[in-house]
Amino acid sequence: METVENDHTFEVLERLVEEGKILSYGAAIGDSEQSHEISEILLNDRRGGFYKSLSVVWRRSRFRSVC
Repeated sequence: METVENDHTFEVLERLVEEGKILSYGAAIGDSEQSHEISEILLNDRRGGFYKSLSVVWRRSRFRSVC
């Protein structure tokens, strides 16, 4: 949570893109208690098309009993 709220993190990533050291960056969100809040921050507060990918990672073990 601290990482997505930290401006310095995104400033460094943007600088790396501008310097040509990386082409783009993205975020992977797990299925934790805070995942909804984190995705809201990334999609709303950190908008601007700076990232190319936002992935949601689900743990299969949570769904095993259903299948």
